[in-house]
Amino acid sequence: NEGCPIGRMGKEGGSIVVAGLKMKNAFNGLLTDKLVFGEISMLGVLSSEWEDTERAMEILKRNWRELRKLCTHAYPIGQAETAVRLFGREMEDGPEPVHIHIDTTAAP
Repeated sequence: NEGCPIGRMGKEGGSIVVAGLKMKNAFNGLLTDKLVFGEISMLGVLSSEWEDTERAMEILKRNWRELRKLCTHAYPIGQAETAVRLFGREMEDGPEPVHIHIDTTAAP
């Protein structure tokens, strides 16, 4: 099912990390069969160490071209509250949010 987030993001034998809280809002269209058949691991993460953040930044620097397709939404800093509400599944604005960029250089 192409509408399923796992079908779009997870690859066979891969991992999906769900970071942060979504305020009990459902991740629409989540089909767990994709996890089972694809042998995909799913991990919930609430916090991390500073070293983990540094490692993530290095991965982003090396692979930004491939990873940019995960950026599903972008908002100027003046719409940061909208971005947070969208990521918390409090509202909808287009496709399921995967990564939301808040542009701090854009005019509010």
